[in-house]
Amino acid sequence: MDIPWCTIGDFNVITSMEEKFGGIPYNMNKTFEFISVIEACGLIDLGYTGNPFTWCNQMAAQARVWKRLDRSMVNDKWLEVMPQTTVEHLPSVGSDHSPLLMEMVNGNPMWKWHQKMKNLIPTLSVWSKKEYGDIYAKVKEHEHLIKVAEEELQWFKEGDANTKYFHALMRGRRRRLLIHKICNNEGEWIQGDNNIANAACDHFQKIFTGQENRIDERILQYLPTLVTPEHNRSLQEIPSMEELRHVVFSMNPNSAPGPDGMGGKFYQVCWEIIKEDLLSAIQVFFNGQTMPKFMSHACLILLPKVDQPNIAENIMLAQEITTGIKKPKEGDNVIIKLDMTKAYDRVSWSYTCLVLRKMGFGEVFIDMVWRIMSNNCSKHSIQLIMDTLTEYEGTSDQLINKNKSHFMVPANTPQDIIQQIKEGTGFTQKDSPISYLGCPLYIGRQRIIYYSQLVDKVIRRISGCQSRLLRVGGRENDRRKYHWASWESLSLPYEEGGIGVRRLTDICTSLQCKHWWLLRTTDFLWG
Repeated sequence: MDIPWCTIGDFNVITSMEEKFGGIPYNMNKTFEFISVIEACGLIDLGYTGNPFTWCNQMAAQARVWKRLDRSMVNDKWLEVMPQTTVEHLPSVGSDHSPLLMEMVNGNPMWKWHQKMKNLIPTLSVWSKKEYGDIYAKVKEHEHLIKVAEEELQWFKEGDANTKYFHALMRGRRRRLLIHKICNNEGEWIQGDNNIANAACDHFQKIFTGQENRIDERILQYLPTLVTPEHNRSLQEIPSMEELRHVVFSMNPNSAPGPDGMGGKFYQVCWEIIKEDLLSAIQVFFNGQTMPKFMSHACLILLPKVDQPNIAENIMLAQEITTGIKKPKEGDNVIIKLDMTKAYDRVSWSYTCLVLRKMGFGEVFIDMVWRIMSNNCSKHSIQLIMDTLTEYEGTSDQLINKNKSHFMVPANTPQDIIQQIKEGTGFTQKDSPISYLGCPLYIGRQRIIYYSQLVDKVIRRISGCQSRLLRVGGRENDRRKYHWASWESLSLPYEEGGIGVRRLTDICTSLQCKHWWLLRTTDFLWG
């Protein structure tokens, strides 16, 4: 039937064992005919909210039976026209049946878009398998062919794709990634997959959840107002078809798909088909409609922490400040290194909204964002620093990890000054150098020993059981054969007879030239 169709009422039969409570066990043979009728008519149970049962025999406690005999069912056409139809089981009054309240909201564009995409995906999957076959089996087949081909190539030329060294390296990585036990915040060691999973969930629940404490807004008064009324009007304007088209065709067609399985290519190829529905869904959001969770879901992946972040400007700025610590100034100087407790993981939406408001963003735009995301070292100076940090913690909902925070002073600093710093900060003292973003910060001249930790990291990466599997040279008739070559030759590309190893001197020279150019041509933090 190609028209919206709904049937609601008392059908005097249940569809599953869960729809009955009490009495003797239910014989499911009575249900098969009813289920067959539902399937033949193409009906879908709308479900319900409230009490799970709609009928009671009103008998004494031991003989009382509850069943779900009343329900509402619709066909696909109904859901296409009125997708937000809901059914609520109301309390029964004066009858052994509970009344059903059915509410219909006609035409929420975001729900319509979701339903169409939901129906489209399995249809496309069936069509793809019929038209192109099992593409996953084909991928596995080609992977096997590539693996066979790689086995015939030399490791130094084509990489470590299929060698003993590579497999040993993989085994070592898997061993390091396997979590046998973890230590919680109380210092207790937890073992067992389920216990580790529960502890991890509790940990991330805490760091991703902001505190409900009242936010001290005094420090926010220093934030400049950057967003003008013209900017706000532009941000809050209802998007047009041309704007939407520009955004869609600016997307990377090969971008990773979201939870719906659709990437940028789909939106571009099917633009003429989907544009009206897509624009309606976006415009209704700009008009104040809450974005449903099925549209704001995201695929989250835990990424490993980067050992050496590419933020050289911060490192150079910190080293430049450290270099000048011994220059004669009033009083004594100190460098304090702070470690934030998961600074980028703690979320305070109230703080976020306050910052947006102080920067000048309009209330409409803030509402949209909300809906989407539902050196003079004295005792006085140290106290001033700590007061500032405390104020920062109270405003931003960030926490300073005192166990990982340190301070560094020149070698000629008096002991009473060092003691004042310890008492005032609660931090421990560290001698030069200290590590900042993976690189050493030192007082005085540069020394090779300061980079021992970096060298040790490199040695650990190339040592161990895997290093014995690295080829020293070619082998011929069980005799070791060495192939000598200069480092300059090895540093050449494959096409020119080398093995493509980059020289560190070249890398350092290019990096120095890059920062010199940035210093001369741009206005940035270190410049």
